[in-house]
Amino acid sequence: MEYSELEMLESLFDSVGVVTVNGNDFKPTFDYGTVEDLNKFLRIKKTGSTNTYPLIWVTTPFKTSYHNVNETKSSVTLILATNSDSVSLNKDRAKTTIKSVLLPLISNIKEAIIRSPYIIGGRDRDYDLTYHFNYAVEETRATTIWDAIELTLELKFKICNYNKN
Repeated sequence: MEYSELEMLESLFDSVGVVTVNGNDFKPTFDYGTVEDLNKFLRIKKTGSTNTYPLIWVTTPFKTSYHNVNETKSSVTLILATNSDSVSLNKDRAKTTIKSVLLPLISNIKEAIIRSPYIIGGRDRDYDLTYHFNYAVEETRATTIWDAIELTLELKFKICNYNKN
């Protein structure tokens, strides 16, 4: 049996280090799915006591190409989000959420990719960033305000076999 790319991504993002915000450490929450899945996830998390942010969300579907017998290649888009408020100006958000939470989260993700036994490639990886202020999916806009960075990158995965006992 082989590990799927989603299993490898879950392992990768489980290894991402904590982000410190105002002296408090937060372990990023990882999940994946469509916009509808994200809405459901946020509704469930909102009713629970678990901290949801910072959030690493892999948007699906994503395509996997079989590059050769030993590896696959995928273009992966992540939404990295942290909660915010609706009254702050974007200039303030750039300092309080983007610079202090989301950019350090990207650094942690890059380090996790470098350390991952599943990901092929070196330190020099091309990626695209899209910054969003007051970002949220429409259904949650009234109750959940985000600042987010959309991170898109190409990943090459080793085809890994494992034995289930």
